[in-house]
Amino acid sequence: MIGLASSGLHSNGYTLARKVLFDIAKLKVSSHVRELSGSVGEELLKPTRIYAKSILKLVEKVKVKGIAHITGGGFPEKLGRILPRSVTAIIDSSSWRPLPIFGASARSGKISKAEMFKTFNMGIGMAVVVGRSDVARSIKTLKACGERAYEIGTIRSASSGKRGVIIK
Repeated sequence: MIGLASSGLHSNGYTLARKVLFDIAKLKVSSHVRELSGSVGEELLKPTRIYAKSILKLVEKVKVKGIAHITGGGFPEKLGRILPRSVTAIIDSSSWRPLPIFGASARSGKISKAEMFKTFNMGIGMAVVVGRSDVARSIKTLKACGERAYEIGTIRSASSGKRGVIIK
């Protein structure tokens, strides 16, 4: 599984982000948090990255087995929708570095890792499933399109016979 970097929150998690950043942490739209590149308001208003051209180029080069836009419902819900019933997606959360807005939100709201992955894209806006032999070519193709792409996990047969998403 390959993950394409997001530009920020995209279209998910704004209710929780506003609650923890403004209500709990008492930040203002104009507040600056050390690790953010701009104000909190600027970070929250970053436009959603559009992946269409990159994905179209990728499907010209390799066989794509599944695509999930990681929005509301995060990894468990969005990946779960594209998986056959008999497989599990194993996500290695150490294979990329989440954007600072996610760390700031987690700290401010004391939000668990599981909840963060359920609510936010955690820095991966699109997940693409390709065959093992196509991983390197896929990453090279996506990087040539200007994407930050990472191998973020694998698909395995589900031991229980039920699909699932495991985040390590």
